[in-house]
Amino acid sequence: MIDYNSIIDRYYPAGTPLRDIYIRHCRAVAQKALEIADRAGLTIDRDTIEAAAMLHDIGIFATNAPSIHCTGSEPYIRHGIIGAELLRKEGVGEDIAAVAERHTGSGITAKEITDRNLPLPHCGYCPRTQLERLICYADKFFSKSGDMTEKSLERAMSSVASFGNESLERFMAMHSEFTGQNTPSWRRNTDKPLPQSRNDRIFSLRDSGLSASQATASDSSSERRSGYRQDCRQHLCRLHIQPLCCMCYAPDNAHLTHFPTARRSPRRQVSQDNDSLCT
Repeated sequence: MIDYNSIIDRYYPAGTPLRDIYIRHCRAVAQKALEIADRAGLTIDRDTIEAAAMLHDIGIFATNAPSIHCTGSEPYIRHGIIGAELLRKEGVGEDIAAVAERHTGSGITAKEITDRNLPLPHCGYCPRTQLERLICYADKFFSKSGDMTEKSLERAMSSVASFGNESLERFMAMHSEFTGQNTPSWRRNTDKPLPQSRNDRIFSLRDSGLSASQATASDSSSERRSGYRQDCRQHLCRLHIQPLCCMCYAPDNAHLTHFPTARRSPRRQVSQDNDSLCT
């Protein structure tokens, strides 16, 4: 069995807030992945599942994500490839290194990297093996910020949907693989396409020649006129978009480094249970 604790100790010193966040998140993902494997009767070695889950985020310390105490300089979206390279240098097997490399979002295609000008090499980072898909899927139910409790399926779906329809479709394919359940009825029984995410709309506006701040302002105005959130609620029960960066998937304000003239609007409370929308 891989001694993942010694690797974690080298990069996440005991007694630091980042280590506490890291261990809590990865243990939750590991437990979820093991439960899924048992329920689905997967033949993947349980020790391998545990090690892969505990090491999938090993690269976050090198990124700039202050709200989760990451004080590095790299864009958060690069934590997967950083972690994979680190694990290879540590002598960890390629099966686990690849989990770290391909778990971000529901995977990222080469086209998405090119279209969004993401700071990644122009090749695909979608999970390929069953182990990679299992950890990627389990990871989507837990955040490294907020109360860090397990998300409902609807909240996990809406977080993934913030990166576009293709990202959600990949997530739902993994959901079907590991639960045997078909796509929920909101998708199956309607001819209406899933509403385009705010991130995709902003990228489309930027492609038309607007600056980042102009695109953000234009989309906010259009959103108010079109009733976009209500449309999303009809498809996703209620939209619980996490405050993730549309450029780097960071769970905090780090995206302002991509949009230097943009300002983050305050989140609006939409219910008495403190769920909020990222505006």
